[in-house]
Amino acid sequence: MKTQYLTSKQLSKAAHLLQEGQLVAFPTETIYALGAVASNRQALRQLYEIKQRPKDKALIVLFASQDEVENHFPTLTSKHKALMTKFWPGPLTIVLPVSDGFFASEVTAGKETVAVRVPGNSLTRQLIRKVGEPLVAPSANRSGQAPATTCEEIKEVFDDQIAAALCVSEEDFLKQASTIVELSSGGLEVLREGAIPTEKLLKGLEGKS
Repeated sequence: MKTQYLTSKQLSKAAHLLQEGQLVAFPTETIYALGAVASNRQALRQLYEIKQRPKDKALIVLFASQDEVENHFPTLTSKHKALMTKFWPGPLTIVLPVSDGFFASEVTAGKETVAVRVPGNSLTRQLIRKVGEPLVAPSANRSGQAPATTCEEIKEVFDDQIAAALCVSEEDFLKQASTIVELSSGGLEVLREGAIPTEKLLKGLEGKS
């Protein structure tokens, strides 16, 4: 397999490769992700293998809009929606309860929850819309290594192992992972603090700017 290095003008090509079940690296507002269609189990297994990712480590799923998330998760609470409205599109990942069997076990790692996000990068959202369904998007790296923020870094690790990489300027990245949170009866739990600090999230829940 020869990896294709695509520009933003070749977005349709990247979408087509993903629809075919291929792996494509693409930018989010934080770092490069290694993407696959969330419903394609063969592509998901290949992603785990290429990343050398532990099978018990679930994947983040990217949606193009909050409306799409609400359609997939009809039991969202008002607090969930408040966080989404305040911080999406953006670097906030929210862990949500999922109905049994709705997502493949390769996505959830057998858990009853799934982590979702609407990315702040408009190019990423355009890509998801062109594909026509959500994408899984772990960082573009081998597990345990630093995530890629340039196409050169992707080439060093994944050249001729993935179908394509959608390349953008290095200046387009926050170079900081998304913040991951979960809401429960006990309130807001921050599972990973990243680009959005906890204090800002709490203010968002309280309706403060």
